[in-house]
Amino acid sequence: MAPLDGFEMQSNVARDVLSTASSFGSLAKVIAEYVTNSIDARVNGTPVSVNIVKSRYGGATRIVISDDARGMDDGDLRRFFIMHAENEARRHGRSARGRFGTGKAAAFGVGTSLQVETRQNGRQWRVRLEKSELEAAVSEQRPPCPEVLLDGEVTTKPNGTDIIIEGITKTVDERRISGELRKRLGRQLDAHPVKLFNTHVVTVEPRAAREWPPFRSTGHAVSAVIGDEVECRIKAAATTVDDAIRGVIVTANDFPVAQIEVLGDYGVRIFGQCEVPALEVDDSTPGPYTDARDLTLNEDNFTAGPLAEWIRECLGIATAELAAEERERRLHARDEALRTAASKMESVLNRHYQGEFRRTRSRTGSIGMQDTDVTEGEGGQWVVPNPEGTAGYESQSEETSNESAEHRDSDMVPEPPHELTDEQASGHPREHDPFGEGRGDTTTEPRERPRRRTAGGFTIEWDNGGRDAPRSNYIESELIILINLDHPEIAAAYSAGDQSPLFRMLVFEAALQEYSYATAYQQLNEDPSMDGSDALQYVRQTVDLLTREVAEVVVDLSGFPIATLFV
Repeated sequence: MAPLDGFEMQSNVARDVLSTASSFGSLAKVIAEYVTNSIDARVNGTPVSVNIVKSRYGGATRIVISDDARGMDDGDLRRFFIMHAENEARRHGRSARGRFGTGKAAAFGVGTSLQVETRQNGRQWRVRLEKSELEAAVSEQRPPCPEVLLDGEVTTKPNGTDIIIEGITKTVDERRISGELRKRLGRQLDAHPVKLFNTHVVTVEPRAAREWPPFRSTGHAVSAVIGDEVECRIKAAATTVDDAIRGVIVTANDFPVAQIEVLGDYGVRIFGQCEVPALEVDDSTPGPYTDARDLTLNEDNFTAGPLAEWIRECLGIATAELAAEERERRLHARDEALRTAASKMESVLNRHYQGEFRRTRSRTGSIGMQDTDVTEGEGGQWVVPNPEGTAGYESQSEETSNESAEHRDSDMVPEPPHELTDEQASGHPREHDPFGEGRGDTTTEPRERPRRRTAGGFTIEWDNGGRDAPRSNYIESELIILINLDHPEIAAAYSAGDQSPLFRMLVFEAALQEYSYATAYQQLNEDPSMDGSDALQYVRQTVDLLTREVAEVVVDLSGFPIATLFV
C-alpha cells in the first residue's frame, strides 16, 4: 500500500474537452459562442465584423467563422487551448461575455475537427485539432496534441481570426442560428455587423402597443444585492414577439446574459430589458451564469437568485395588467348584434368540435398530453362529467343533461349583466389551463364577467386591437377566438353594418381559420410524430367543411342569398 504523500487531484484534459463539448449540442449554440468570442476580441471599442459561411467538404458541412478583431499571437493561442483559462479580455479589464474560456470545446459538440487560423501584427498561426486525437488521448490518459500547421509566418493579411469547423452532420438551420445570434448578442448586433450566409443578422424590436413605467429596484428588497439604480423596462406588442427577445433580456455591460420569460397567452407578447452591472462583479461561488449557454441564470447565486425572482415579479404584474386591460377592451367592443353573431359562430365551431373532431380522437377524450373523462351523452353530443369541467366545457347539471340535442345546438343567448355581491367579488384564484400543459394564466373566478352559455368549449369575442394587430387570434388558456374589428379588411366590411353579408362571411372565415389552426395544433401536441402534411391536409378539409356550413348561417342571419353578392 503506497503512502498518500504528494496526493493531489488530477484531470484528463481530453475528457474535459469532450465533456464540455456536450453542452454545445446544436450548431446554433456553437456559432453563437464563436461569434461572441470574436466580439470579445475587439480593440478599444472598435466594431468587429463577423462573416459566417458554409460549404460542403468531405461529405459533410464545413462552417467558417471569420472576424477582423485583434487576432491572436502565440501566447494567446496557447491560452486558447487551455481548458478553463481566464478570458483574455477580462484579464485586461475589458467587458466580455466569456469567463472561463471553454468555448474552444464547442466545435466538438457538432463536428469532427477544429482549425484556428489567426493573424496579429504581420504574423500568422494555424493550429488544427481532430476529435479522433481527443478520443485517443482519453484512452491513453495523456494531454491531447493539436497539430501546428503554421507557426508565426510573415503575412500581409490584416489582424483577425478564422474558426473552421469540419465534419458537421447536423442540419444547418439558418433561422435557428439567426435566432440564437439575436438572443445571445442583442444590441451588440447594432454595433458589430454579423453576416450569416450572406444575410445580415439584425434584431428588430416590435412596436410597443403598451409600455409600463420602469420597474425600479429602489425601495425593493432586491436592491441589497443589485443596487438602487437598476430599471426593468417591460413592453407589450400587439401580437406574438420573436422568441429571441421574448420576456426580459438581462444584460451586463450590454451583453445578454439571461432571458426570463413569462408563461400564458399574454406572455408571448411581452418583451423588455434589464441592465444589471452587479452580475459582472459577482465573483462568488457558484457564479451567476450557468455553463449551458442558454441564457439561464444560476439562481443559487447570491446575485442571480434575487434578481430572477424580482424580474418574474415585474413580469407577473405587467402580464396581469395586460390581461385585465385586454378583457375590458373586448367587453366594450361588443354590442348585442355582435354577440348574436358570435353565438351563431360558436354553434358552428362547437358542433364540429364535439362531433367530427372528437369522433376522430380517442373516446377517453385525449386532450393535449392529459386524459379526460369525455363521454358521449344521450343526444350524441360529447359531455364532461367532471364537476370542474374540462377543455372549456361547463359541468352539466341534471337539468342541463336532460335537455334535447336539438336545444343544445340552438342559438345561444347571452346572459344579462348582473352586479356581484361582496361575497362573490372576493373570489378565489383559478388556473385556466384547458390542455393541461402549464400555459394557462391565473385569474380570479367570480370577478370574471358573465359568460355566454355555450354548447362547447370555444367562444368568439370581439377586439379593437388596432390596425397592426392580426385579423384574428386564439387565446388557448381561455378557448377564446378573437376577431379584430380594427383590422383593415374587417373594418371595411363592418363599416357597412354588422348585418352586412360581407362582414358576416369575413368574420366567419377568420374564426373558422383560427379554429382549424387551434385543433390542428392540438392534434400535433397529442402526436408529435404527426407529419406536417397531414396537419395541413386536416386544416384544408376543416376549412372547406366549415365554410359550407357557414354559408347557410350567413344566409340565415342576413336574409339575403349569398349569390347576390356576386351579381
